Amino acid sequence: MNEIKRMQQLAGILKEEYSSEFKVGDKVKFNPEMMEEMGFEDPVEHYEDLVGVVEETAHYDIMDDGEPTDILYIKLNKKIQPPGGFVDSEEGMDTITLVKSEGDFDMIHKI
Repeated sequence: MNEIKRMQQLAGILKEEYSSEFKVGDKVKFNPEMMEEMGFEDPVEHYEDLVGVVEETAHYDIMDDGEPTDILYIKLNKKIQPPGGFVDSEEGMDTITLVKSEGDFDMIHKI
C-alpha cells in the first residue's frame, strides 16, 4: 500500500492523510445487518463479532470528481467475502478499504 500512496502523492491525487472521524489504531466494530444490506456474502452471523483496526487513513478525490473523501484501510479479525466474491482467494479477505462518500462508514463504529 505504501507504493500506491507514494504514487498518488507524486501524481497530486493524495492531498492529505487524515480522517475526520477515525485515526490509525482505532478499533472498529462492524454492523452485521448493514454488512448484509451492502451485499457482503457471508451469513449475517459471521459478522456479529467482526472487528478491525484502522491501519491507514487517507483523504483524496478517489472518484476524480473534485470532491475529496475520507478513506480507511482496516485490518479485520477474520476473513470475509465482499460483494461479488473475492477472486484471489476462496477464503476471503482480511483487510478492507472503506470510502466515506460511498456510505461505507455506516457499517462501522469505534469501540
